[in-house]
Amino acid sequence: MKRTLLAAAIAIVGVAGATRVHIGAQSSCDDLLSPQREVNGKKVGPTSCLLQEADIDYDGRKYKRVDIGLDGTVDGYAAKVGDYKD
Repeated sequence: MKRTLLAAAIAIVGVAGATRVHIGAQSSCDDLLSPQREVNGKKVGPTSCLLQEADIDYDGRKYKRVDIGLDGTVDGYAAKVGDYKD
C-alpha cells in the first residue's frame, strides 16, 4: 500500500511539473444562445451563458480548454424507477 501511494505521489508531482495553465477571464456568451421556446404554456431553454477559456501547455503540447456554464430550464421526463436517484 505504501508503494502505491508513493508511486501515485510521484506521478502527480511529475504531471504537475509538466503542466502549465493560464486561465483567461470569464465572458458572457449570451449572444450565442438559441431563443427560448414554449412548451405546455411555459418558456423553456437557456437563459444565460458564461464562457471561460484556459491555455494549457502539457508535455510540450498546447491545448485550449473551454468551459461553458448554462442557466435555464429544460423540458422532459425523469425516470422514477431504475437507476434514477433523487
